[in-house]
Amino acid sequence: MYVLLIAIWLMSPAFPLNPVQQDTLNNVNIHLTVGISGPTRLITPGPEVTAKYEVMFHHPFVLRVAFDYRYGKMNSNLYPKGIFHGTTISTDIFYYRGTNKMTGYLGIGVVYVKNIVTLSNNLSESMYITDNIIDIYMLSQLGYRLTFGLRFHRNYSFELAITEVSPTLVTKTHISKNQFSIRSEEIRLNNVRFTIGYLIPLGW
Repeated sequence: MYVLLIAIWLMSPAFPLNPVQQDTLNNVNIHLTVGISGPTRLITPGPEVTAKYEVMFHHPFVLRVAFDYRYGKMNSNLYPKGIFHGTTISTDIFYYRGTNKMTGYLGIGVVYVKNIVTLSNNLSESMYITDNIIDIYMLSQLGYRLTFGLRFHRNYSFELAITEVSPTLVTKTHISKNQFSIRSEEIRLNNVRFTIGYLIPLGW
């Protein structure tokens, strides 16, 4: 539903499709953004920074490759509390329309998520004493992302991105001297993020 509304919005007269010779985007950009990721069932809201490389490969489509880093805290009664470091590599294709003053765009892409969970020493010791848990970690996982964006005066951006991903949380428990138990649970970490950014042109 949201994608349909954004598509209709992009087709409105506010975002004309300019001919190639009057294009509103640089051919190649480095796009740096900062923002905040919303909460999930496991992670608190936290800051996120991203570096993106963008190439307009065919008017009016752009290919983007990006690396994200997200920081947060694990804050759920169902799971151990700790520090969350989220890293994402993604590739997206987006469609844009607009003018030099304002450009709107809609993108979709694939994300590869690698999350790192860091527990405090006291918590790790307590978990081992009470439940014989010796390690907790998340497996890497593929997902997808929808991005809705605006660019102002060619160099400034505002984006809303929705990421859908369900990594596996693994708990390793010590049973005896040479025996361990592994428990895996899929956890939905879908989230919404808002970012502002600046584009550094590398080509025209």
